[in-house]
Amino acid sequence: MLDNAIQQIRQQERAVGRAEGKAEGLEEGIFKGRIEGLEEGIFKGRVEGKAEGKAEALIVLLENRFAPLMVEEKERLFQLSDEKLIALLVKFYSIENISAFWREIDAH
Repeated sequence: MLDNAIQQIRQQERAVGRAEGKAEGLEEGIFKGRIEGLEEGIFKGRVEGKAEGKAEALIVLLENRFAPLMVEEKERLFQLSDEKLIALLVKFYSIENISAFWREIDAH
């Protein structure tokens, strides 16, 4: 009878230990997930913000040099990757007219 009671206590302790381990693991996983999500969000926000700033700069340059852009043209520039925007900004002053600029975008 005593052995039976000791066995039950051990089983209960194991069950409690497993439950506590699962809870701790879950909490740790949630915490790590939040941290990783936050870091990824900050990184993506910075990258997207930089690309958006380059697109805005390119829009200002184009409008000052050629003519105001239509909304669709501006949206098209905002959809370009950071690398494409950099390449276009570098080539900006060698482009003679707005149609050559759009051809340059299509070439990328």
